[in-house]
Amino acid sequence: MNSTRVWKGIWIKASTVPENQVPYLRKTFDLEAVPKKVSAFICSAGWHVLTVNGKRPDDRELAPSVSQYDKRVFYIEYDIAKLLKPGKNVILLELGNSLYNDNSHAASDFIRATWRDKVKVLCDIAANGTTIVKSDRSWKTAGSPTIFNNIRCGERYNATLEIAGLHEAEFDDSTWSPANAANPPGGVIVEENAPPCRIVKRFPPKREYQLGPFMKTFDFEVNMTGRCEFTFKGRRGKEVRIFYGERIRENGDVDREHISLHTPREEGFQEERYILKGEGEETWHSNFTYHGFRCVKLRWEGPDSVEIVKIEACFIHTDFEICGKLETSNSILNKLQAMTLQSYLSNFTGIPTDCPHREKNGWTGDAQLAMQTGCWNFNVERACSNFLTSFLDVQRPNGQLPSVVPTGGFGWNWGNGPAWDALLFEYPWQMYLFYGNTENITGNYDKIRRYLDYLSAREEDGILNFGMSDWASWEPRENFISTAYYYHFCNRMIRFTEISGYAGDVSVYREKAGEVRANFNRAFYRGNGQYAGGEMTSQAAPIFFGIVEDSERDAAMKRLVETVRQAKHHPEFGILGAKMVPRVLSENGYIDDVYRMFTQTEYPGWGFWAASGSTTLWEGWSGTSSLNHIMYGDISAWIYEYLGGIRPDWKAPAFAHFSIRPYFPGELSSVSVEYRSPKGLIRSSWKRSDGKLECCFSIPESASADLILPDRTVTGVSGELTFSCNETIK
Repeated sequence: MNSTRVWKGIWIKASTVPENQVPYLRKTFDLEAVPKKVSAFICSAGWHVLTVNGKRPDDRELAPSVSQYDKRVFYIEYDIAKLLKPGKNVILLELGNSLYNDNSHAASDFIRATWRDKVKVLCDIAANGTTIVKSDRSWKTAGSPTIFNNIRCGERYNATLEIAGLHEAEFDDSTWSPANAANPPGGVIVEENAPPCRIVKRFPPKREYQLGPFMKTFDFEVNMTGRCEFTFKGRRGKEVRIFYGERIRENGDVDREHISLHTPREEGFQEERYILKGEGEETWHSNFTYHGFRCVKLRWEGPDSVEIVKIEACFIHTDFEICGKLETSNSILNKLQAMTLQSYLSNFTGIPTDCPHREKNGWTGDAQLAMQTGCWNFNVERACSNFLTSFLDVQRPNGQLPSVVPTGGFGWNWGNGPAWDALLFEYPWQMYLFYGNTENITGNYDKIRRYLDYLSAREEDGILNFGMSDWASWEPRENFISTAYYYHFCNRMIRFTEISGYAGDVSVYREKAGEVRANFNRAFYRGNGQYAGGEMTSQAAPIFFGIVEDSERDAAMKRLVETVRQAKHHPEFGILGAKMVPRVLSENGYIDDVYRMFTQTEYPGWGFWAASGSTTLWEGWSGTSSLNHIMYGDISAWIYEYLGGIRPDWKAPAFAHFSIRPYFPGELSSVSVEYRSPKGLIRSSWKRSDGKLECCFSIPESASADLILPDRTVTGVSGELTFSCNETIK
């Protein structure tokens, strides 16, 4: 595959450095004068850190984003003119394994990826468009003090191996080895078109626990993704071991049992090691790993002490533009919004992930469920378009898709199925609604159609008997869930055909949708409003997707409401039901039941998480596994769309036209939401005052909206509007 730009350099790698040690690749070059524009184009298989004359050109982290390296590799253009000087200049690259050379026997077995190789890099430096430096065998290589790096297991740094003066032009690198030419990783080379990862916030420790004379724990009381930065003092050769975790035992020790199950203990897990050079204060942080954590434990061997001069937690994630803001009169809802945002950002480091510690995998089910929440709160268009492209990069000729992207081979015959593959429909649809992006639909139309052909080939008597069910619940069974999503996909494809101009396909998918609907009702409807076993998700899914027959809808809805109330508003469902059940109840007039479901603080439920003091959403209701997952995070989108009432219009995307229909739970006194749309700032707020609803709206002048209130409907308006409404429905 060819690059989107013409490269002058060749792929190079270190010749004598072990594969788990981070290599240095160094090059000196002369300039008579510094040109106005000098760009360094860096494409690395693995992560890289670039310095020019000892300084970094920007503050990005974990660059470039992980990818399906045999299909796509990203390059970054750096502006380095400000770092150059007349005369000799030094460019230095450090390369970390990332997922490209993940050789741990960890989650999803990337050790078996066919692309695996030693890290390598392709580099051009261009002055005013003319290449002045390129990667070739004239570059010199040596091992760095980072003697081990692994994306899950961590990093080990030996400061006694630091090389003085290597950033100076006069440094003698004659003993270093020349770089070796390397085989390309195989994928097309494209510019990374997404916001970079950065350190977005820093946290000091809130609590300290002295566990012994040579062991100490620091608790930041915020669950996050990233790393710590340390300043130490101590004797040369002293080793400090650092263990990251997201919960603390009663004695102050760090508990990592629940998140290390996929990593063999002999390989280490979320661990860093630092060997002091013993020259006063020395500050260090890892560069080629990240962790999910709220606390760290430091341990060293006696008898000498190590002084921990300073420690600071660095929250690293994709640095999105913030687009949304909300506040309600209920502290639990506000807390859940904060927890959701923390979870969303913690699980977006270049790609959306399922958790920032145990796996760090791009699970498509988690991603599709969180898409609306992402769109309301952040500008995710470029990052999500990038992930969708990676998803389709690995589609098989028969249309099949994996559940994990990138994939080293995992996710094809377990962990996938329509509910996870729904990303193929959800991502393009939401990007069309929120940003007016049609390319993800029209440019991928044939691949989407191929996937539907794949589902058609897998039908058995009109039913799909494969795929994951409602994760963390497992009821209803997979054939129920998969077939329900199949119907949804056919309907969504009707919209895609209209948007893409394939009008001739409309009748095909309308007919197919009718067949799937009939098959579903024949297989799973039990009569008297009951679907399958009558579980919450079983009742909600047919209503959510519009499968239930009109004549049976009231009965199905009644059974859902009864089931919810019998459970005392505790969520008896998994991650799919967590999106469907609240939305179906809300749409059908049961907003108070949803409000109670979200805010009640007994186990199980969202409010139970909030009351526990957690700062992130959990993987399961009990909290016995990961405490930082996003898959239950549709609650944030629900607040924007139901309490705030803002809904995009598919016939006028990017909020050229939209509607606002707020819902008013009886126990809630006020709501305020804001969304910065492509057309401008949209506001929707209301409060109860003297038996009235005081509603305020802001609609951009370049847009129009329909306002649907309890006692009136106002169409096609813009500007600032205020209404005092009766709460009775007109």
